[in-house]
Amino acid sequence: MARCVAVALAALMMVVGLAQPAGATTPSPLGAQTDGLAYREDVVFRAEDGVVRVEVTATMTNTTTSYTRGNTIYFTYFDTFFNLVPVGATDLRVTSRGRNLTPSLEPLEGDEVFELLTARLPSNLESGQSRTFTLSYSLPVGDPRDPDAVFLTNGAYYAFPVYSFTDPGVGTIRVEVPRRASVEVFGDDLDIVTSEGDIRIYSPPDGTDLNMFQSYVSVSVDELLTSIEFEVSGESIELEAWPGDDAWIDHARTSVTEGIPVLEELIGLEMPDQNGLEITESVVPYFYGYGGWYDSRETSISVGSELDQALMLHELTHAWFNDDLIDGRWIHEGLAEEFAHRALIELRWPTEPLPTTPRDAEAGHQPLIEWESPFGSFGDDDLRAEELYGYNASWWTIRRLIDAAGFDAMTAAIQDLDADTISYVGDGPAETVATPDDWRRLLDLLSERSDADVDDELVEVLKTWVLRDVNDGELERRADARAAYDEFVQRPSDWAVPAELRFALDRWRFDDVHETIAAAVEAQDAYAAAVDEAADAGLALSDAARTPYELDEPDFAAVADVLDEQLARIADVEAVRTRAATPLNRNQQWGIGDADPNVFVPDAVAAFAADDPDGIAAADANVQAMLDEAERLGTQRLRRLLIAIGAAIVVLVLLLVVLRRRKKRRGASVDDGTVGEDSFVVVEERREDRDTFERVPAAERVAEGNVPPVPGFPVDQPVALEDQVSPSTLVVEEAPGRPPVDNGIEDHEDGLPGE
Repeated sequence: MARCVAVALAALMMVVGLAQPAGATTPSPLGAQTDGLAYREDVVFRAEDGVVRVEVTATMTNTTTSYTRGNTIYFTYFDTFFNLVPVGATDLRVTSRGRNLTPSLEPLEGDEVFELLTARLPSNLESGQSRTFTLSYSLPVGDPRDPDAVFLTNGAYYAFPVYSFTDPGVGTIRVEVPRRASVEVFGDDLDIVTSEGDIRIYSPPDGTDLNMFQSYVSVSVDELLTSIEFEVSGESIELEAWPGDDAWIDHARTSVTEGIPVLEELIGLEMPDQNGLEITESVVPYFYGYGGWYDSRETSISVGSELDQALMLHELTHAWFNDDLIDGRWIHEGLAEEFAHRALIELRWPTEPLPTTPRDAEAGHQPLIEWESPFGSFGDDDLRAEELYGYNASWWTIRRLIDAAGFDAMTAAIQDLDADTISYVGDGPAETVATPDDWRRLLDLLSERSDADVDDELVEVLKTWVLRDVNDGELERRADARAAYDEFVQRPSDWAVPAELRFALDRWRFDDVHETIAAAVEAQDAYAAAVDEAADAGLALSDAARTPYELDEPDFAAVADVLDEQLARIADVEAVRTRAATPLNRNQQWGIGDADPNVFVPDAVAAFAADDPDGIAAADANVQAMLDEAERLGTQRLRRLLIAIGAAIVVLVLLLVVLRRRKKRRGASVDDGTVGEDSFVVVEERREDRDTFERVPAAERVAEGNVPPVPGFPVDQPVALEDQVSPSTLVVEEAPGRPPVDNGIEDHEDGLPGE
């Protein structure tokens, strides 16, 4: 995560031309077909002890030839050694054949990095002659606060270009750095050649044309950095600065100790665990065109030597805003700029200009969804324009989203991204999701966390600056799915919105959204119909169907099964009521007594409410058992009644027979004045030696001529007279007009003998 700055990388983009002045007393009348000079350099760059020394071994060869025309001999010679050295180089020294030459420096028009070094030769370099020179100097130290500085040297850090002015195809370059240093090379390649003691040696690959070679080397000896450690908000912070740069340490410490708490408050989240955050002073980001960057893998920040509080806060925000939170470079950088800006305002520190409206005709214009880090490429004007556009447009877009949804909605969305909270929250606690976090999740979260209906406005912002119509079809399907979801949520129902529906919408599985809504509506309608049917029956439907409906993966088939079972139980309760209320038949009426089958109906209702089908069946069985018992008792009582009636009829008939016979006999007795043998009629005799009456079928009595059959009573049905007639030893009837006969039976006041 880097922050773009305007850095002029002159050393990386320079094209150096070799100036070749010639000192010829007599110019060639023919004109030189070549420059007449062969030039070879073998260059060594040696970084050690806080200084970069450059040693150039240069060989000049005069390749011209003399010629004679008339009495004149023409020849060409060189009287000056020349080279290019950096502006501000120190300890200049030029030697040749053991003699020191006096160098002179002249500025080069239009070049602020190099100047021309010349030194007069002690003797002319004639045609065909060669001469070797040694040039040595120390590179400029450079201003650590100057982002345009090409050379930078201190006790722990070296940054310098590697160059050579040799003729094509000849010469060598050798770069020597401390073996314990970390080295980064920009531009043309430098390969590690070998190590000699504490020195590591780099050189261009074989076959490299050194005349066109352009490379830049950054050498950091971390163990020589000044390091301090402290703690902020429970996080260990280590600052690593160049030796002696106390101003940078003070600046960095203040920015961190005061900035982190403000950022935590603005974002609403504690700083994520950094496992020890390292913040290092380094100009390496400058070489890529950035003021600094945050490495989420190493939890480290490299930031330039400028005392830039906005830059430091921007990089600190990347502890929150990185790929661990959400995918999308435009989101990371836009949020970093916005929250750093708000922190600057809170801290009353100087702020930077706000972003400007991006323009289609602007250099580097592109949909932000396509804006990616161009690490590894630099010096390209097109790429640089894309970076400048991307930083401005991303901040502009984030501010437009905040304008629409509100700052609170943005912070809530960030917090939910951090917690992996579902965008579409149900009635209970919000679930966590594994949905990929990208612009889609940000859009949903902002829409759902805002207090207003801002979805259309948010979509328009994204389409204008981020998507550029590339996702139009997807956004249209999302709009349809959200409309269906909103309509479904408004349906009157006590049941929670199925989690599967909310998860499908969160993951942008729009086909699943519509399918789930259709199934859920069918289940809700079936439940409502069952509720109405239960209410018509005076019952309250249980929530048994709610459980499979509200599962994370609802089982709508199970909902239908439960409702079918509940409808069947409603029918079972109604059957109990119907059975209990059915009019009783004659036998049941005689046997029911004070009992009431309806007493079991509340048991059936209670069992229904308890979702207890066995209880309903038991109530039904109890009603049926009561009716069956009433049937049995009623049948028995009616049978006894009929038997009693039959017995009474038998007795009545017997009495009639007796009376008829007496009447006949009375007529006969009047004639002779005596009492006949048939004056007494024995109806039934109790046999004292038996426990029960001896029952004689009525048919036999009829056959014997004693008792006529009872009309309407089957002659073969046994008559239990003992159930209808009180037992007696003897029933007699005195003949009228006759004195009582002494038969030897004593009278008893309390009953008959034997009682």
